[in-house]
Amino acid sequence: METGTEKRYQEFISASKEVDDVYHMIALKFGLSDSAMWILCTMRETNRELTQSEIAQEMSMSRQTVNSAIKNLEKQGYLRLEAVTGDRRNKTLSFTEEGEAFAKRTVDRVLSLEHQIFESLEVEEQEQLTRILRKYTRYMREGAEKI
Repeated sequence: METGTEKRYQEFISASKEVDDVYHMIALKFGLSDSAMWILCTMRETNRELTQSEIAQEMSMSRQTVNSAIKNLEKQGYLRLEAVTGDRRNKTLSFTEEGEAFAKRTVDRVLSLEHQIFESLEVEEQEQLTRILRKYTRYMREGAEKI
């Protein structure tokens, strides 16, 4: 890579890691693993019961990672698993009463912050950010398939 491109690339990687670090810090603040926080956020954003498979697919995470985080959230009393009618292997997740209260105190605040920040950007910036991130992700996915 040429010098200017390399510098911009390093700045991009640094900025990306900073965002990850902020989410990690928030998860720790709430006593959650990163995976658990993302699961709770995904459940709140979709606002419906999801299966473990749907969460794994939605979050681009392995089923093992999702399963482990869900077991911990269930053990903490935040989620309940219920078998899907006619499919014993698949279970839906829903919030317990305690989990609902926990989500309101924690991940709802994260989602609200994300929305506030996004809304603070100009419409053109929102569109550019989304378009560039989708393009970057598409190129990464295509490249990853070739590795």
